[in-house]
Amino acid sequence: GYKKIDVKIFFLSAAAMNPNLRLSQIVMPDGTMDGPFGTETEYNLTQNGGYQLIFSENMMAGDPWSGDATLSVTLSK
Repeated sequence: GYKKIDVKIFFLSAAAMNPNLRLSQIVMPDGTMDGPFGTETEYNLTQNGGYQLIFSENMMAGDPWSGDATLSVTLSK
């Protein structure tokens, strides 16, 4: 019954000025995908069922990811 997801990545290291980690893909219940996204994403959920969130580095820019991060995922109706 949820209609919206809000995903945020918080980087715990002050040294990570341009951290290379993002929400790369959202996999829908029917197997279709959307993305890439960034470090803050609001997305409308149009299908009922389970969604998969895939996080990774942006392979086109920046250095390899290292460090600590916290994810916040909020669902709303």
